[in-house]
Amino acid sequence: MTTKYSRKFVLGKKNRKRSGFSLIELLIVIAIIGLLAAIAYPSYTSYVIKAKRSDGALALLEAVQAMERCKSTLFTYANCTIAGQLAISPEKNYTIALDPAPTASTFRIVATPGASLSTDAECTSLAIDHLGNRTSTPSPAGTDANGCWN
Repeated sequence: MTTKYSRKFVLGKKNRKRSGFSLIELLIVIAIIGLLAAIAYPSYTSYVIKAKRSDGALALLEAVQAMERCKSTLFTYANCTIAGQLAISPEKNYTIALDPAPTASTFRIVATPGASLSTDAECTSLAIDHLGNRTSTPSPAGTDANGCWN
């Protein structure tokens, strides 16, 4: 006959329920998180840079509209300028300037990135002219081969 007190106990071993994580399991989880972060961070920064490029493109298009309004009243681009709010992009990522000075029938506007985009090696500047030709550097002359305007 067995009673509830007749259990056999092994000396030195206790019946404990294990809870928590071991150090090895914790290190494996940290390594996986580190690997995912190493893959995701460069992708994230490239998306941030592309979003800031759209700020420069928007500022250039606003400056073109201002130049066209000026020409419609003065009948020349020569006396038109970009000043005030148009000289800096809406989010203050780009500086907008006429380069070279406009003539009676032509102009070229350049957006140069500020300090917040110093890591953008693909598109060091954006430009647009009176014909609507969109260019960027460093691309072959007169092109937007690296897609900075997209």
